[in-house]
Amino acid sequence: MGFPRIFKTPEHNKFDYKPVYYNERKEALDKKKKHYAQIKEKEESGEHITNIKGQFQSAGIKKTYSSQEKTSNLRIAVIIFVFGFLVYVALQKWDLISYMFNILLKK
Repeated sequence: MGFPRIFKTPEHNKFDYKPVYYNERKEALDKKKKHYAQIKEKEESGEHITNIKGQFQSAGIKKTYSSQEKTSNLRIAVIIFVFGFLVYVALQKWDLISYMFNILLKK
């Protein structure tokens, strides 16, 4: 038997989280299976189904990503080149730079 408390001690939070496994390859395979099953049904009934929208979307996403990756890599290469060139020039002209700093500090 305990004494009544003024403040309650906090209890830990309880979560009922069950992680869901997402397999991108399986989802794409299921989507293709459904698509081809629809095509087969439509061909048997005499209709025709197109998937132009999906083909444009999948091609556009990959193309955009690769072009963005190329421009990013090019930008990084240019920055490294410019920085390296500046360091090279600074090391070659070190005598001039130190002379200029000495003049400024003497005044």
